Amino acid sequence: MLPHVLFNFRTNNRAAFPVTTGLQMHYDADAGNTFTRVGAAISQWRDRSGFSRHAAQATSNQQPSYLLNTVGGKAGVVHDGSNDFMLMGDGTLSFLNTSSMTIVIVCNRPDTPIQKWIVGGQGGITRTNLQIGYNSATSFKFGFGADDLNAIIPNVSTNTTEMFLMTYDSLSQEKVLRRNKLEEASGAGTGSISSMTGQSIARYLSSFSNISVGEIAIFNRVLSPAEITLVETSLAIKWQVV
Repeated sequence: MLPHVLFNFRTNNRAAFPVTTGLQMHYDADAGNTFTRVGAAISQWRDRSGFSRHAAQATSNQQPSYLLNTVGGKAGVVHDGSNDFMLMGDGTLSFLNTSSMTIVIVCNRPDTPIQKWIVGGQGGITRTNLQIGYNSATSFKFGFGADDLNAIIPNVSTNTTEMFLMTYDSLSQEKVLRRNKLEEASGAGTGSISSMTGQSIARYLSSFSNISVGEIAIFNRVLSPAEITLVETSLAIKWQVV
């Protein structure tokens, strides 16, 4: 599908993700009919991959908010940084155990982005936890517990919409982190993820993030260079990433 075709669909009937082979989980805030909510409070964010791995938060005072004109001029899922989070469908992310992967995230840079995690779990041992997010205003982490890839990134204004694409090859153990269509860091890890628990959006261990999320897509393979170009081009147009 050509990138501009994304604009030919109404919000509630948004086109599928530009690449679908190997897509295991897909949350899209621009597809408004994927939410269960009362007012702005979200209790479920439905997975569009076809595997029904819906993100959920049953506790009302921990539910994030659905707000229009938030991420790249579109709707976003906004977490307050105090106690809001959503448990990802299949909180073990079992489809990534010992697997290659590609993860794509569109979000807004939070204010004071020190240890503000977009995705995190409850595992405390190396390679038992997928951890993704901001170390600081100029550092971003793609980590498997303590087996991490850290990238130096530009310091941009609060609420700037950013797109991150991360890959891990289970054969070479290479991790690559891309931001806004540019490679920021790469390096070899020491092994694949072995197990995970409690994988969530906007929570890592007991830390919560004031993060606004537009889209998350997870594949159990490394996308080809052509597929990466298609995904990044499409999402950059869709979410007005510059």
